[in-house]
Amino acid sequence: GRCYLNLGKNEDAIKDLIKAIELDPKGIYYNTRGLAYENLNDTIRAHSDFGLAISKDSTNYQFYYNMARVLEMEQHPKAALAFINSAIAKNPKDGNSYVTKGSLLQTLKDTAGAITAYNAALSNDANFYDANYALSIVYNEKNKFKEALNYIDKAIAADVKNPEAYVEKGLILENLKDSVGALKNYSTAIELDKNFSFAYFTRGSYYQTHNNRTAAIADFSKIIAIDPSDADAYIARAECYSDTSNCPAALLDLEAAKRLTPNDPSIYFQIGMCQDETRYYREAIESFSKAIAIDSTANEYFYSRGNSYYNLELLDMAEKDYFKALKLDSTNAGPYFNIGNIHFDKKLLE
Repeated sequence: GRCYLNLGKNEDAIKDLIKAIELDPKGIYYNTRGLAYENLNDTIRAHSDFGLAISKDSTNYQFYYNMARVLEMEQHPKAALAFINSAIAKNPKDGNSYVTKGSLLQTLKDTAGAITAYNAALSNDANFYDANYALSIVYNEKNKFKEALNYIDKAIAADVKNPEAYVEKGLILENLKDSVGALKNYSTAIELDKNFSFAYFTRGSYYQTHNNRTAAIADFSKIIAIDPSDADAYIARAECYSDTSNCPAALLDLEAAKRLTPNDPSIYFQIGMCQDETRYYREAIESFSKAIAIDSTANEYFYSRGNSYYNLELLDMAEKDYFKALKLDSTNAGPYFNIGNIHFDKKLLE
């Protein structure tokens, strides 16, 4: 059963582990079968087996650690935290337990506690990749970019062949305004793993931000070739096509994304933008309205629908949408300017 598990043949592993449990219901057998179920995304059976493992042997920290992980997958962070604390109490030298605790505390919005947990892992092993990597993300999110860079460099030193670390370093360097360094790290990640979709996505986004739409489209196209079910790649490529006034290509990508994730409001928003640009204003209004029906908190949806109403000279409707956009974000200058235009058109000069 263990051999099949290591070979990724989880169903075969489960068959043998069932026989092992029938012969001798040890905790380690339930735990191993739980891992196989977890690999098959059957968290219910994995949860049950890890619980049975603990009931058979309450001294093995690994059983508590695995239960914490599956509870995290089931989105029960508080319950998971109780089990990971038990794992740490039984084996305070296991760095993976501290990293899992840090992840749970981040989910529970306890960033200070998460940092403490990650540092506890590093107190046992200063070169522990997972803890250094996690701290780099935490500090990057806290806008402490130099600290983040320090930790990601330690993570890379611990595992120079791990492409995700180079992607994270690229993101940090972008925040430090080192565009050249960021691009170099994204490209290094891709060299290490030619099928790492996220690396292509971050590099494509970098190219898009720096107005290199051709390179961005190439990277987003690579993602789609790797995984044709990646809706985000279609949306990102559509934005690039739209930015280059290639609305027919953009609409094809957006329709593909819509089939994959029909409840994503950004898709309808982008469709509306293409329709507005090509002067299909009524169709654009319909698309913006669909986006708003899904997410009524995005000021740009109301602003853009207001623009389509304005282009149809439906000034009252446009003004209502501009005011809704300003209610959501009063720092956007566009609605103020267009409300001024409406008042000018209505001869309300004061």
